[in-house]
Amino acid sequence: VVAQRAEGVRQFARLRIQDQQRVDATRYNFRRIDVRFKPGDRVWDWTPIRRRGLSKKLLKRYFGPYKVLRRLGDLNYEVMPNVTRTSSRRPPRPEVVHVVRIKPYYA
Repeated sequence: VVAQRAEGVRQFARLRIQDQQRVDATRYNFRRIDVRFKPGDRVWDWTPIRRRGLSKKLLKRYFGPYKVLRRLGDLNYEVMPNVTRTSSRRPPRPEVVHVVRIKPYYA
């Protein structure tokens, strides 16, 4: 009897969680603009940085330009820094960034 009741409560909780996730997704995506980048596009990357003794509003907010290598999913992209200097200790590596952190680069 206790095991059946516990299983019923688990199923009820699972249904409530799924319903709430659906509601949250609907609210989040209500006014969301779908942004897509093609491979080869150049973008800015927003990286939150904090330096002791410096005002956050005076620090650089976007870094780049980066080059989009490929789209990994609906919201993630693989980007590569567009490096112009030839002497570097280590070669640039691709980074995976969320679409919220990048914006188009216009030159």
